[in-house]
Amino acid sequence: DISMTMRVTLEDIYNGADHIVPLTKQKLKSFESVKKCMKCKAQPPKMQKVQIGPGMVMQQEVPPDCRRPCSAHSAVARKQTEMEVTIEVGTPEGHEVTYELEADEFPDKLPGDVKFVIETAPHKVFKRKGMDLAVTMEITLLQALVGFEKVLKHMDGHEVEVSRTTPTPHGFEMTLAGEGMPKHHVPSEKGNLVITFTVKFPKSITSEQAAEFRRILA
Repeated sequence: DISMTMRVTLEDIYNGADHIVPLTKQKLKSFESVKKCMKCKAQPPKMQKVQIGPGMVMQQEVPPDCRRPCSAHSAVARKQTEMEVTIEVGTPEGHEVTYELEADEFPDKLPGDVKFVIETAPHKVFKRKGMDLAVTMEITLLQALVGFEKVLKHMDGHEVEVSRTTPTPHGFEMTLAGEGMPKHHVPSEKGNLVITFTVKFPKSITSEQAAEFRRILA
């Protein structure tokens, strides 16, 4: 088998995407060159009956009976190829995308699988936590005191309205249901969006402003 890590963006996971990945693998030059192998005589794979349960038998393809190293080394060559890898909506972190029988080819046995282990690159706005998304939103001291209305642009382009009419403490968390990551294989179901607010304080205030704050907040 061939296994490799594939780093994708969080937008790819949220929306789904297709990527063309270059891959160097061993390929058979031709079937005629395989026939030169005098060990296995280029026998095709056999069909073997395998019991998978009580009274249940299936036909399974197995390699030929040759157990010795193949002598047809000249029948193969390393070649550059491309594979199209589909990133499904909501793909979990560490999920394996498997393409069966796409690994190195051999004259005397079946090829293995190519496996891509999905890894999400850090995002500048959102952080994934399972099916939930986390984001930090900065507000001014005035907004923290009197309320605010803000708009957050999501990864598919739709806008999420975020507002409060009461005071917002530093570190306060707001949870918006259905604005998180879509569920793998069930994209209509989504997790939550958790917004953590940070309050930006002014670097300095005048004596008049300080006196006004004392008057108002006393």
